[in-house]
Amino acid sequence: MRRKITNETWEQIKTAYAAGIGLREIARKMEIPEGSVLAHAKRHGWT
Repeated sequence: MRRKITNETWEQIKTAYAAGIGLREIARKMEIPEGSVLAHAKRHGWT
C-alpha cells in the first residue's frame, strides 16, 4: 500500500533542496522514491 507524503514532508524536502542538497540525495535519506520527489519538484517549479 502506498503511503501519502504529507505537506509537512514536502516543505521539509523543499527547504533541504533550497539549502543546496540534491533531490536524489534527499529522497534516499527520507526513504521516498526518487521519481516522486523529482516529479513533484518539476511540477511545482523548484528550480
